[in-house]
Amino acid sequence: MFSVSMRYKDWTDYRNKDQSQPGVRDVMVRTSDSGKTWGDPTIVHDHATETDFAPNPWNGDHILAFTRVQRRQLPDEDPSKAGCSFGWPYKNALLLNSKDGGRIFRELPGGMTECYGHRGSILWTGNNVIVVTRNRSCETLEERRARGRSGAAVEAQINLNGGRTWVCNNGSGTPYLKQAKQFTLVPFRKAHSFTSPTVELSKNRFLTVFVAGEDTQKTTSIKGVLWHIETAAGSAEN
Repeated sequence: MFSVSMRYKDWTDYRNKDQSQPGVRDVMVRTSDSGKTWGDPTIVHDHATETDFAPNPWNGDHILAFTRVQRRQLPDEDPSKAGCSFGWPYKNALLLNSKDGGRIFRELPGGMTECYGHRGSILWTGNNVIVVTRNRSCETLEERRARGRSGAAVEAQINLNGGRTWVCNNGSGTPYLKQAKQFTLVPFRKAHSFTSPTVELSKNRFLTVFVAGEDTQKTTSIKGVLWHIETAAGSAEN
């Protein structure tokens, strides 16, 4: 399975009152013959793109999805309620859950990140650890406008018990992704880091790859960061 972003003919009209046909939406497509043919599409989420899937290693019908949700401001909508502004009241990441093999995805409570906290990936390991790696904007809107270019850090958020609780600062865990501790894998850079896929190299040891733009040279480069989880302390280190 993988996700594709679909556009309607009127995809530039994000301000439609009728949101049954938003500008973009993500669709899951599947293969049952090792990739020879693809099809059987189902909608992941309206106004979503850049979706990554993490199947439960013990139950293929249970799938978590980490996606970017984005749309324009609708008539009479207060953009401050979603935390973003300048015409994009929603430009966040969102955690979704499916119990039927991706036929229906539902938003998980507390699963939306802060504004510009998108471009992420999700991994569910055989050790029942769930890892989200994503961008986190460290600038104010005024700072971004002044430079004319966004900046971001690469962060990891960690769940050690198959989705029940996320590691947080209070030591007891939280069921909500938005309250989970953000472990810094790559410090703030004055450029986008883009989607950061993560693979497990061995138990609780990971490689996260990211694309980084360099302001001074106006070039991009692919880099990786090796990191591990210290489960006894409930912490992550580079």
